[in-house]
Amino acid sequence: MPLFDFKKHPGGESITPYAATEDDRKMLTGQNAEILRLLREGPQTNVRLAGVSLKYTSRISDLRAWLRVNEPGTSIACARLEGGLTSYSLVSRGVSSR
Repeated sequence: MPLFDFKKHPGGESITPYAATEDDRKMLTGQNAEILRLLREGPQTNVRLAGVSLKYTSRISDLRAWLRVNEPGTSIACARLEGGLTSYSLVSRGVSSR
């Protein structure tokens, strides 16, 4: 018998790791919240977003999924600029927010 059984609470009931309530799933926190705040201010470059998270492309993917559920019709568009820069912006129903 193992010393610890991580699939059960001491009381015996099963645990579902990382199971958040529906209200908590609707909230954005940390880097995702900061990047969305910046995008609501206007278009942002990859350099600016990397200052928030070096894995900003993962955060953009997270935000696109979150927006599909919580703000249908809104997404994030990207456009390549000169010099290796990329611009990210919020778009709503096919029209840029800025």
